[in-house]
Order: sequence, then C-alpha cells, then structure tokens
Amino acid sequence: MPTRSRSCSADSDHNTAPHGPLANIINLMQEIAPATLRTMCHIQTNIQAGMNEVDGLLTTKDCQIANLINQAHAARCPRKHRRHHRSDGIDNSQTPNPATVEEHTRAAGQHFALLKSLFFVNNKRVWAMQKDKMFTHTKEFDLDEGCIQGQLLDVLDVLPEDVHEWWQDEWLSLVFMDGMDGEHTNIAHRIRSQSLSTLVADVTSFEVWRGDTTP
Repeated sequence: MPTRSRSCSADSDHNTAPHGPLANIINLMQEIAPATLRTMCHIQTNIQAGMNEVDGLLTTKDCQIANLINQAHAARCPRKHRRHHRSDGIDNSQTPNPATVEEHTRAAGQHFALLKSLFFVNNKRVWAMQKDKMFTHTKEFDLDEGCIQGQLLDVLDVLPEDVHEWWQDEWLSLVFMDGMDGEHTNIAHRIRSQSLSTLVADVTSFEVWRGDTTP
C-alpha cells in the first residue's frame, strides 16, 4: 500500500485537512498535554474481550480518541463483518460470531497501537512496537522537528484506507533498531517516499515484521 509523498515543509499539499473522525482525532490529540504523552511511555496495553486493560489509568481524552478510532474502523469495516460491532451500535440485533468477535478485538487492538503511534508522532516521538509485544512501548526517540507535521499527516493517511482488510491479510509493525543515531534526521520524508512493502529494502533503519493475524 503506497504512501503519498510530501515534503517536510508546510506547503499547499497540507491544505487538504482531514475531516470527520480524523479531524476529531487531531483536535483531541492537540488537547493532550505533553506530560500525558510522556506518561503513556510507561503504559502497557492489552486488548482483551474488546476492553483496554492498562497498568495505568487512561484519561478521558484518551478514551474519547480510542472510541473515535473504533468508530472509524466500524465505518470502514466491510458489511459482511459488521455484525460483530455491537459496541459500535451497528447491527445490534445480530448475535456476533465468536470468530468475528476475536477478529474485531485483534483489529481494535491494532487500531489502538496505531493510535499510540499518532500520540508520539504528535509529541515529536515515535511509538515502537515489537512483533511479540505489539501493544508495549519499547523505545522512543526524537524526530527531526521539521518533518513532524508532514509525518503526522502521513500516518493519518493510513486510517482512510481499508485497514481492516489490510490487517486481515498481514500486519506490519515497524521496529526502530538500535544504532540509528544520525539516521532519523529526514526519516519522515524517507518513509513517505516508500511503499510499506519495500520499506525494509530502502530504509535500513527499520525492520518490517510480516505475519498473519494469528497471535
């Protein structure tokens, strides 16, 4: 799935502002204090039975954003899968299939992991995930300030895609490797210039883990 290329500077490309759920997400992110974002470094999140269990308390704003993410997922979920979105108010008369409930729980968890990556991009940091601990913070580092707004918009570009089907086919998590000091100066632009499928071949600072959706 290719990403759109943008320069790091604020230009006319950035004038197409996200709308609907994406605009709400951005507005809420801008209201979150940097201290809250830093605190999230220490929160380990697991998605079980459709609920967020954390070893710390999520703020009201955090929960609002998580709900918006789930609503965006439900709105873009193919009709054949919608019967399991009871918590989203879709097809409540349908009895959810346990298999699709599990599938939705996993997808919601990946949405939440993406949500955390948005938090940290907005705070000039990036959320790093490990293959076997997808919802656990592992490392953070500062990005080049000039590229932050562009990268934030490009990460948001993922959400309008049919992410449900994308994650159903294969999930990709980016692991920021050690020894990349000095390599991240223009990392946002380099990410934007690559398709996810060729990222590891052209951006050596990253490693892409591939696999099916089975934990």
